[in-house]
Amino acid sequence: MKQYLITITLLCTIYSAYAQRDYSRYTPDDYTSDTLRMDGYTYVCDTLKHVQINLYNIENDTTVERWCYKDGTPHRSGFTEDKEPPYILSQSTQQLMEYIVDEAFTRSQAELLNGKKLSILLDISSTDGTIQSVYFTFFITQKYIEIPIQVFRDIEIELKENIRFTLTEEGHKMKVCTHFWRQCPKGRIEVEPTIVNPSDGGGGGFTGNPIGNNTNIITSASGR
Repeated sequence: MKQYLITITLLCTIYSAYAQRDYSRYTPDDYTSDTLRMDGYTYVCDTLKHVQINLYNIENDTTVERWCYKDGTPHRSGFTEDKEPPYILSQSTQQLMEYIVDEAFTRSQAELLNGKKLSILLDISSTDGTIQSVYFTFFITQKYIEIPIQVFRDIEIELKENIRFTLTEEGHKMKVCTHFWRQCPKGRIEVEPTIVNPSDGGGGGFTGNPIGNNTNIITSASGR
């Protein structure tokens, strides 16, 4: 029961934080916002109540109205209600999204996280089902604060390039569709390349996959 209440509290906090980037109900001591300028991209790191971190691309449309139809009518769904989402999410698509997250982390980084879950929220276009924005949330006491920003950037890029949602009729009526899940990354399988001895008839070269055993999943999905 305690874990359930913690989960519900986190979901409500995320909903509140991302419904709009509006911190008017907080005092200046309740949050800080840092701009992280990287090589070719910029992320924003918002720290709320000295407890929770919201991390996202500065290009995200943070004023978008969620759970709302294009005519302004509120949608009947949300994180905590047992309602059908305005899109179709197949098991294979969910597995691919989780795979993308797993592959972004090294095994040593994943072990550092000690089983703590990362919260990921997607804003989905109600026109074509593509992902418009990606948000990450975690607690400041978790080791995600030690993970390089490039890891989160890689997740964002891979999700946008490889995932497209199938919208329902209702989904097309929304201003934006939203999907959320929590996951503890397992880390990618890293195999050391092995030199084949030409005298064994192998002709030289490498064996093994230096970046994992399931790379074809992403490659085939993106057509690359």
